[in-house]
Amino acid sequence: MARLNLVSKISMLAGSCLMAASLAAPASAEDVTDQALGQWDRTNLGWVVEFSACGEYLCGEIVSGEGTDRNSGESVVGIQMLFDLERHDDTEWRGRMYNPEDGNEYMGKVTILGPNEIRMSGCMVGGLICRSEEWPRTGQ
Repeated sequence: MARLNLVSKISMLAGSCLMAASLAAPASAEDVTDQALGQWDRTNLGWVVEFSACGEYLCGEIVSGEGTDRNSGESVVGIQMLFDLERHDDTEWRGRMYNPEDGNEYMGKVTILGPNEIRMSGCMVGGLICRSEEWPRTGQ
């Protein structure tokens, strides 16, 4: 009886360790991709940008907000901001970005900081001039 009790305790301990390890494991690449998808607030301008999968890439379009695209003179709503960003690693996407506020294209990256926050970074002049903003998920 004592031996059976010891075996039961060891089994329970092993099961608890496996459960803890699975909870501490990093998110799979698919989970991270899903974290990037959805709507994000560019709060300083009042825009909502929807990130979506375009094939194996990440794209983004302004779906609501006020403002005028500097190049076209039209509303910013419907403007594509992210073009075919490629996954760099589990938390980062890199590629071309367009900022309708100043009408410039940048080489940039989206970094997933958590399930409800991203950092948008863009550089020009060969990476000499860079700027970053942190965006919360819409509704957070």
